Amino acid sequence: FLLTLAGLAVCHQELDQLSEAHGCCEQALQLLEAQGSHPLLGPFLQAHVHLAWKVGKDKRRSEARLQDLREAGLPLQQQPSLKECLIKEPLE
Repeated sequence: FLLTLAGLAVCHQELDQLSEAHGCCEQALQLLEAQGSHPLLGPFLQAHVHLAWKVGKDKRRSEARLQDLREAGLPLQQQPSLKECLIKEPLE
């Protein structure tokens, strides 16, 4: 389901439907809330911060989670974007 949300977020963003893309990221982050680590957590957080800024929504919680990941040693600058994650994901 997370890959579906990633796909929807990327498609909405490409179509300049930023509120819808933001909503997909928020839904994914709610699902990822309980997980301390997931390969899509960093990309979703980064996309959420960017989209929240674009649509004028609060981004502080996602920024704080990104900071926590940085402090835990996750190299966020080297992480792929949501779009790159989808391109690299093998289809089943």
